[in-house]
Amino acid sequence: MKYNFQERENWIKLFQPNYKNQKWHKEKVYHPNDIKHLKYFKLYKIYDDYINPKNIIGIKYGYGYNENKEIDWLYMLQNLRRLHRVIDNFKDKKSLIEHIHRNKDEKSVLKYGNYYFTTSGQHRLCIAKYLELEKVKVSVTEYRLDKELFIREKKVSKIYHKLFEYGLVGLREYEEEIKCNFLTLKLKDKYFSICKELVNPLLDKYENINSGIYKAIPNIIKSFFYPLENNTLITKESELYILDFHIVKHIRGKK
Repeated sequence: MKYNFQERENWIKLFQPNYKNQKWHKEKVYHPNDIKHLKYFKLYKIYDDYINPKNIIGIKYGYGYNENKEIDWLYMLQNLRRLHRVIDNFKDKKSLIEHIHRNKDEKSVLKYGNYYFTTSGQHRLCIAKYLELEKVKVSVTEYRLDKELFIREKKVSKIYHKLFEYGLVGLREYEEEIKCNFLTLKLKDKYFSICKELVNPLLDKYENINSGIYKAIPNIIKSFFYPLENNTLITKESELYILDFHIVKHIRGKK
């Protein structure tokens, strides 16, 4: 490395008189994998926009920087690749800022909520953060939380232990599989798939019948007169009646 850590730090101090007052130098440089519930974020759109570099909280860059270890922003500055070229070529703040804004080479970020992770243009965006520039134009790939998916999976996870207790599912712990919209149930010796949104009414139905099997009689009769064409896949709450007969068999089989 052409310039050592102290030389790099001294260099940025030349252009940032507020350097000593910046309280975030020892803050963690986050990776998108640090985001809680990351898998529930879905690609929203890709666009160009001006962002405030102070809202950059991390980086995603192949196997470099913070891919396999925790680093802070001072470490980031001290280890920026090709920073020696910037130090050699830009001797005043005006030319340095022009370099940051130059769009010949892409500057891109991932956006989660109100925060950003750089994916290219690391040295320019890192320097922009140190210089406290108000805005820099970048390519933004924005992800947004899929709230419906998140709520669905949390509801299933919350009552899954009950389904296991009643022998309706085979695994004690629920493994969130967001790509699967259905849950497989075993009632006595027959398998059913139901839409995950139906797990709460299913549980209510089971516990209601378990408190008095006679409560299933109306729906058992209905199932004979109005059978489903495919009674192994249930997508609507109005179709749950088909399960009453099998729930009764399941409950009797446990006694």
